[in-house]
Amino acid sequence: MLLVGIPHCRGNSITTLGLIHLPEGNVLVRYKKMEFRKSKMAQSAAVIAILSLLLVSVVSGITYFGWQINKQTSLQEEQAQADKEKTPEDKSVASKSGEVTVLKVYAQDKESNTNAQVAVPAFFYTKKDGIFGDYIGSSASTTLSATASTSISPVTIGSTVCGNPFNGTGTNVGFYGEEKCQEIKTEGETLQLDTHTICTAIQMQGLLFSDSTTTNANMSLGTSGSNSFDHVEIRVNGTDCAYNLAGFYVDTIAATNLDNIDLGSDTSSMTEKNVKIQRVKEKANYVFELDTPLMMHENVKYKTGSLTLKADGDGCSTSEAINISAFDKSSSQSAKGSRPILSGRIEDDQDSPVDVGGADIQIVSSGRRASSANAQNADGTSTFYCNP
Repeated sequence: MLLVGIPHCRGNSITTLGLIHLPEGNVLVRYKKMEFRKSKMAQSAAVIAILSLLLVSVVSGITYFGWQINKQTSLQEEQAQADKEKTPEDKSVASKSGEVTVLKVYAQDKESNTNAQVAVPAFFYTKKDGIFGDYIGSSASTTLSATASTSISPVTIGSTVCGNPFNGTGTNVGFYGEEKCQEIKTEGETLQLDTHTICTAIQMQGLLFSDSTTTNANMSLGTSGSNSFDHVEIRVNGTDCAYNLAGFYVDTIAATNLDNIDLGSDTSSMTEKNVKIQRVKEKANYVFELDTPLMMHENVKYKTGSLTLKADGDGCSTSEAINISAFDKSSSQSAKGSRPILSGRIEDDQDSPVDVGGADIQIVSSGRRASSANAQNADGTSTFYCNP
């Protein structure tokens, strides 16, 4: 027999109320059964947890595997579609990259009413990521044919080839060029270049206006006095030519009594293109440059804001001749290093620079807007004066 105390709780104390006589064997059996049941329940819970984790892993694995299959299938379908959409040229680049071929080239004059094909010197070279590479053949220009295409070689499939047709050297004859680049994808490709015949001086006209309707040749400036022309106007007065206007410069005599010259930008609707003018050089030659060159075509005109002259403390005690001219910008071949093609140049980069593009255009101080006898000078002169 085993005496078992039955506890009784009251407050914070435990008191044994009595004893129960139980067979010792029965108590041990029940205790062992309870312990066994708890052990089995714990094991079952552990097994269930493990199986759950395994199930989650299996499901996740199947899901991921299925996603990967779908992704791979999608990529394969996209690649197959891309391959179908490839042009013959793209396929040629993929299969023939590096092979040498010949490029057929011709140039058109965009100032011609018929876009006539013209014989113009052109330079050919490679570019990679927009950076000048190497000349094709040699650094010398190739004069293109006016009646047929000209073969340029060697060019490589997969490379980017550029051409620029120009020969303006500050004279009254020449062309402005437009650089054009093309990726070579197949054998025997054709490259069309665009060029612009440069206006000669006699095809341009420039005038100084004392107000919006009349021209004037001179102005009188006393001590520290100032006065202004209303504006400077320049126009293409010829046909089938262009002038890439880049700015103006004003020449004064040595020991001039002019203390300052300023040229403003025009903001009126009459101007073909609104560009700003900034003075970049002072005194002896006052230079005023457009922030963006203006390619002026047949019958196009451009006018500035006011041209203001200010005298020093002496004033114009004697007549002083003053000249104002327009200048242009063009492409030029560098004289240095690998001799790349330079764009937007007033002069080349020789140690003793030479003007490039077209000839400078002297602005007329007075005269008619047009003249059959002389479209450049009309009946005026090319010099105006600061008078006493």
